[in-house]
Amino acid sequence: MSGTLQSVFLVRAEHLNHQGHLFGGDLMAEIDTVAFCLLREAFGDQAFVTRAAEISFERPATLGDTITFEAGIGATGRTSVQVEVTGRVRGQRICGPAWCSQRRAGRKQSACAAA
Repeated sequence: MSGTLQSVFLVRAEHLNHQGHLFGGDLMAEIDTVAFCLLREAFGDQAFVTRAAEISFERPATLGDTITFEAGIGATGRTSVQVEVTGRVRGQRICGPAWCSQRRAGRKQSACAAA
């Protein structure tokens, strides 16, 4: 299975740490969201358990920056999938590649599908 996804994230004041940079936890949460969205597009309503195996922070993002995330499916096994996510600001990489291992947990109805 192959697939790619692009997403955009605007750095707002509530995302900043005490140094005026994007808080790493918010960046990690967005990477997780992007990986999840790609998996939903590729595998439908299957449930996944995420484990961020490796995240590389290369340079800070600041207030008003627009981060473009690119995600792609890497290795796919019988019970697991690897997703690579990279973030860029004005074409310069700020994070990534972040490798997230996703373990297929079977079929579950999501909150979105139940609504």
